[in-house]
Amino acid sequence: MRTTYLDYSSESDDDDVPAYNMFKITFVGTNRVGKTSLIERLKSNRFNMTVRPTLHIEIHDGVRLGDIGGTLWELPPRVCIQYEMRNYRTDAIVVVFDSDDISTLRKGVALWKLLHAKLHPDCVPEVWLVYHGSVHLDQVPYIHQARLFQVDTMTNDGILDFLYDMRCTLRRKRIY
Repeated sequence: MRTTYLDYSSESDDDDVPAYNMFKITFVGTNRVGKTSLIERLKSNRFNMTVRPTLHIEIHDGVRLGDIGGTLWELPPRVCIQYEMRNYRTDAIVVVFDSDDISTLRKGVALWKLLHAKLHPDCVPEVWLVYHGSVHLDQVPYIHQARLFQVDTMTNDGILDFLYDMRCTLRRKRIY
């Protein structure tokens, strides 16, 4: 197992995350695009070469991401399509796809739209697109360029930028 660590230099020494900085973040995307790898990287600061496929909803509770924390939900395609999730609530949605297979972007956005239809009427989540692969995408028609992050879960490339943007945006969302 390869181990590398994220730099949380801005976090305090206190292990407790204030209740107002607790969030629910949902990860969606097609099979084998790296949702679990990204979540494990954010949770434990490690990259694991052997990851089991996610079959059902996976909930990672009590995750600390610097000065914010919360629950990371992983929803594979089958869950988004088959399960009735009425009035689902989330603070953020992360659509994960592989830029080497552009069809995973279209399928990921379709899953996001399907999930969006099941959201609670008052829920307006922040949305990010996170991708890995060798193809660099300059523009994606579905989202603002500032919310598109190319990450490599084996190294820190792009992860720190994504994490910083997510932390700042979610903290600002709670202030207003």
